[in-house]
Amino acid sequence: MNKEVTLEKISKKISHIKEELDEVDKLENKKYKVILLLSLLDSYSQINVFYTGKSSTNENAKRFKEFVTVFYPMKFWEDIGFVNLSYEFPDNEFNEFQNVIRKMLGSSINNLENFHDNQEVTKLLLAMQMKLMEIKEDKKNVVDIINKYKYKNLIYKYRCKLFHEYSFPGVFDDMVESNLPCYISKIGDKTGVMKDAYDLVFPYEFIKELTFNSIKNYLGRCLSEYKYPYYNYKEKFTWYEWENLLFYSRNFSGINYNK
Repeated sequence: MNKEVTLEKISKKISHIKEELDEVDKLENKKYKVILLLSLLDSYSQINVFYTGKSSTNENAKRFKEFVTVFYPMKFWEDIGFVNLSYEFPDNEFNEFQNVIRKMLGSSINNLENFHDNQEVTKLLLAMQMKLMEIKEDKKNVVDIINKYKYKNLIYKYRCKLFHEYSFPGVFDDMVESNLPCYISKIGDKTGVMKDAYDLVFPYEFIKELTFNSIKNYLGRCLSEYKYPYYNYKEKFTWYEWENLLFYSRNFSGINYNK
């Protein structure tokens, strides 16, 4: 199989991915749709030939987060989910921070991009960090607590909740049509008192765009750098046996995609 034929197949695959997503879009149940989209996204993240990490614990998580941040770069991926972080605090501190958040967010839908490099958010996060240093016995653990609320970590948590628990973390509002993650107002009862509160939502339209554009950009880079996009998938040709690797070696050994 020559290089031109293989590159043509990769180009066709990009169109095929779009067709697959269009089929998913026809389903009525949004939970099913999101699970299918994230499954497709997850499969590509695990075979990423450009992955820069080394074998380690939490390998799947590292591959997933690197894939989405590299191939669908958004300026908020490294930002901290301040609303989500507020739920780390005891009731009194939680209410205090929620009052600040309520003034910032109001009752409208707030896209995450609105809070990138936002001075109010920076000030709030600093206050949260100082409070965590007061109430946590292990001071060294405070940075880890804060970092787990980066949006790139929250999207992976979202994926895990759906795959392993068949549930959305927080709330899922299928009426939100935004193509960006956002905070929405909801009714919370963390302290046993009904009150306004907020939650993070990854809308279906965002998941759809994230999945398609991440995979498209990945395949596009493979085209431009003459890399075979499924090189790391060769061991998955069969369930257990390795004999089908002969197929891989016969068809692709004549093309050096690692130049």
